[in-house]
Amino acid sequence: MSQAKNGGYINLDFIDKVDSKSHKKTQVFENGELYTKTEFTNKQEMKDLMELYNEKAPDGYKIEKVELVRADNTIAPQNTTNTVGTNAVVWDYYIKSTTDYGSGWYNSTDDLLDDSTWNGPDTAVVQISEKVSATYSGEFGVSVSDISAKVGFSVTGEVTLTKSSTTPVPAGKKLNVKTYATFHKVSYDVWADNILADDTYYATGYAYDPNGVYFAKFWYTL
Repeated sequence: MSQAKNGGYINLDFIDKVDSKSHKKTQVFENGELYTKTEFTNKQEMKDLMELYNEKAPDGYKIEKVELVRADNTIAPQNTTNTVGTNAVVWDYYIKSTTDYGSGWYNSTDDLLDDSTWNGPDTAVVQISEKVSATYSGEFGVSVSDISAKVGFSVTGEVTLTKSSTTPVPAGKKLNVKTYATFHKVSYDVWADNILADDTYYATGYAYDPNGVYFAKFWYTL
C-alpha cells in the first residue's frame, strides 16, 4: 500500500503570498512551455530558503539569488469542499466529504528528482522524465477504489512527469538546480456508519496526485 507522510508536504503558493519587495515574479517560456518564476535577492530570505532546501554555498562562493520555477501540468481549484452522498457506501465506514487543496504541493525530502550543479561558463540542462506514484495516508476502513473515486484520481496510480529547463550559466557563476515533483492534494473525511446511533467522524486521509515539476535554482558568485 502506498502511503504519504503526514505533515511532510508544503504548498508552493506560500511563496506567492509573501509580501516582500525583494520578490520578482515573472512568466517565462522554456522549451515551448510556460513557467512561473519567483526571484529572491533578500539576504535573510535567501538564507531561509537555503535552510529549507538543505543547500550550502560552495567554498569561495556567496549566494547571489534564488529562483523558484514552477511548471504545473494542471491547476486544480483551491480550497473547495464537496459533500459526498453516503447511500452508495455499504460498509461500516464511508467517505462523507472531500476537500480540494489544489496543486503545488511537494515534499522537500521524498520528492527530489534531481540535484545538479554547473560551473560557468556552461549551460545547465535539466531533463526530467520520471514515473512518480500517487500516494495516500490511509484507508481507515474504506476501500482504495472508493478513495480513488471520491478524490478524483487513482491513489495507487503512476504518472510520468516530463519537463525540461535550460539555463545559461555565465563565467564566474555557479548554479545548483534541485528538481522536485509536485502534487495535487485532496483530503477525505471518513465517518463511521453507526446502526443504533448517529454517524460519527472517524479520520481524515490525504491523497496526492503527481501533476507537475518544480525547479529550485541557487545562484552563486565569487
